[in-house]
Formats: sequence, C-alpha cells, structure tokens
Amino acid sequence: MKRIVFALFLILIVTIINFYGDNIYYDYKIYKFRENYNGVNYNKYMKDEEFVFVKKNENIELNNKDDIINSIYTLLNSGDTVLKRYCSKNYKTCKEDINSIANDEDLLSYINSFVHPYNSFFNITFSYDDFLRLEINYNKIYSNKDILLINNKLDEFISNNINSYMSDYNKIKLFHDYVIENTKYDLLKKNNLNDTTYKSNTAYGPLFEGYAICSGYADVMAIYLNKLGIPNYKISNDTHIWNLVYVNNEWLHLDLTWDDPVYEDSNINSINYDYFLITTEAVYEKNDIEHYFDSNIYVEAK
Repeated sequence: MKRIVFALFLILIVTIINFYGDNIYYDYKIYKFRENYNGVNYNKYMKDEEFVFVKKNENIELNNKDDIINSIYTLLNSGDTVLKRYCSKNYKTCKEDINSIANDEDLLSYINSFVHPYNSFFNITFSYDDFLRLEINYNKIYSNKDILLINNKLDEFISNNINSYMSDYNKIKLFHDYVIENTKYDLLKKNNLNDTTYKSNTAYGPLFEGYAICSGYADVMAIYLNKLGIPNYKISNDTHIWNLVYVNNEWLHLDLTWDDPVYEDSNINSINYDYFLITTEAVYEKNDIEHYFDSNIYVEAK
C-alpha cells in the first residue's frame, strides 16, 4: 500500500514540475520579450482617428482576432515595417487566426483603406512561433521622391487657395473641381491594369500627369483631406475605390472618379456633382453597381 501511495506521489510531483516548468518557460520568454520591446515607431503620416472596424492597439499581448486585425492596422498606420506581438497563453486559436487573416487578401485590403496613402503597402508578410512578428515588405506604393513632389504640390495649392474662413465643404469642393478640371480618366490602365504609361493609380497621376483611375482620384483627395485635418478614409470593393469624409458632423461619400465623366471627344471636360458629399441613403437610391460596400467594415457609412 505504501509503495502505491509513494508511486502516486512521484507521478504527482513529476506532473506539477512539468506543468510549472512549461509555465515558467513561457513566463520567462514573455519577460524577455517585454524587456526587449521597443514599442511602435510612428511616422508623421499616422492617423489619429479611431474607427469602428480598426483601432490603434498598443497592447503587445494578443487575446482575440480583433487584436490581430488592430495590430496589423497599427503597423500600417505607423509607417513602420515591423511590429512584435505575442499570443496570450489562453488564446488557443491564435496561430490559426493569424493564418486565416494572412491569407485573406480582401480583409488586408480593407485594413489598408483606413491608413494614410503614404503608409500603404503592396504586401504584408507574417512570421511567428509562440510570438507574432508582423513585417511589411519594403515595396511601398509611394516612393520618397513621389511623396516630396506630391506634398509640395498640395502645400502650394493650399497656400494659394485655402484660408481659415472657408468651410470644410468649400475647401473640399475647390480641390474636387481642381482635380477634375486638370485630370482625365486613364482608359489605358482601365483596359490593362499592367499599363505603366501613367502613374494614374496614385496621387502622382492626377497632380503631375493629368491622368487617374479610381485609386489615384481617391488617394489624392485623401492626402489633401489629411493635410487639412478632415477625418476620412477610402471605401473599396472588388471594382472601385472612393472617399468617405466627415463633414458637418456626418460621414458623406465623395467620388471624384464618377464626378469626372468620360467623353469620346477628349477635348470635352466637365464636372459632375452626383457623388459630391452625399449620404449613404443617396448612394443607395442611385442603385448603381459600382458603389456597393461592406457595412460591417465601413461602419461609419451606414
């Protein structure tokens, strides 16, 4: 009987040692991780606004899927290239959720819609063990040279045309008209997305080449709005991108692409206001096939 009790006692001791051994090892790794953690390095193009779908996440421990999404947003919004996080020991599906998000191109594109265009990237790569390392490849959409040129052009426009007495509505309308008057829709890229005649998919195209597709129109407006401190983000779906802007205490839709009509005669140029700061209800009433969006992502547009 004593031998049986002693054997059970030994088994219990070994189990306790193994259990606490794992915990001590994990806690030690967490301690070293925290000890070497340097925080997030934000650049000057980070956005301070918080949205329903994404928010800045300064907590280095991941406890759920939203924490992962918000960490990706925090990294993109920061303009930095690497962000370190670790999975909570109680978050059993952490790695599975990371894999799921990493392979969801639509979700990653949605997250990218909320950051400043200068902080947006083509690709995101993930690596992790018990911890998570988010890393962005260095193929940014905007080069430092393009950023300098775009900033100078927009700063000049603002200096020459905008004053503190103007309403946000008029500030937006003035730039809306300026872009459309000086830009044509890039039919070459529309018919072949690999065409590189113009940088029409970025803000460079409408400002310096006079050509844009929807992403170029949306980016140049977003950069302008950010300079004026007007809250905004881009709405995207499978086929189209436009802006959502907070004006006069409400979120309104703004689409320069559709306000810049395409004519067979390239000498004709006119401005529409069909999608100039209109409500979501007005968008729905138009019932066109290009302006559908996921209201679970772009909650402010509901």
